[in-house]
Amino acid sequence: MESKFKSDVDSIYREVGSVVQASQHMEYAIGFSLTLIRQLDKGKLSNEVFDASMEKFSKNTFGRLIGAIKDHVDFDENSEAALMAALRERNYIIHDFFYDQPELIQTKDGRKQLLERLHQTKDILRNGCLVLDGVAALLMRLNGLDLQDVMNEVQAGMEL
Repeated sequence: MESKFKSDVDSIYREVGSVVQASQHMEYAIGFSLTLIRQLDKGKLSNEVFDASMEKFSKNTFGRLIGAIKDHVDFDENSEAALMAALRERNYIIHDFFYDQPELIQTKDGRKQLLERLHQTKDILRNGCLVLDGVAALLMRLNGLDLQDVMNEVQAGMEL
């Protein structure tokens, strides 16, 4: 009995971690996009300029980052709705998820409801990621960057 409870709770924590990772991905994608926007027509982006820009953007909240990217990118209605839904869901999971209905974690059905909510949230965040990844990919092309070259450089710096 106790091991099933622990397994259920561990699954919930893993899914919350996945939501946090997706949220950070979107924040990074916005900072990256804003960095590329500022670099348009200025030539090759140095590592120092990139790092300083990303450090600056890392200090902003997700909501402020969305506002900043909207100042530069004219999102269609569906894309903007996807970003706003991602923001709402992210904020709910980060700030209220465990405290909104704390009794749910105590029962098997409640834990199932929590997992279902997290799966819905991940779907919503996935849509936000797709919007922001599309913006970043376009800006990379406009800046003369090749996605595969960037991925190769990232992978070269990783311990596998």
